[in-house]
Amino acid sequence: MIALGTTFFTHPKSSTIPSHLHIIISDPSKCNYIVVVHVTSIHSQHEDKIDRTVFFHGGEHKNIYKPSFVYFKNALLLEVRKIQEALAAGIIHKSIPIATSLLQHIIAGAVKSQHTPNNIKEFIQKHSH
Repeated sequence: MIALGTTFFTHPKSSTIPSHLHIIISDPSKCNYIVVVHVTSIHSQHEDKIDRTVFFHGGEHKNIYKPSFVYFKNALLLEVRKIQEALAAGIIHKSIPIATSLLQHIIAGAVKSQHTPNNIKEFIQKHSH
């Protein structure tokens, strides 16, 4: 089962080196689609590509352990069914849900960030009520 605030990893390179942390930032019970964003470390990007709208120092979540940011530029609008199928097939792996206060900060950041694609902003604004 997935919900608003569910986190997961995709395509693990190995059982000990997970991929980026992904976060569901729209409510799957309200629509057949969801918005998914991922967190990436500042070390993996050139300085001019870092979106500082939602920045982490490390420790805000069990799987955010170094300076990182939400990469709104690559936000995705995905079918709920596809995520559920990927979970069932073991292609993606759930992690610890994101704290509500942090989730609200990320959702607000998605609307605020100049890097978030317009269709994602519009979807969040339409489905967040």
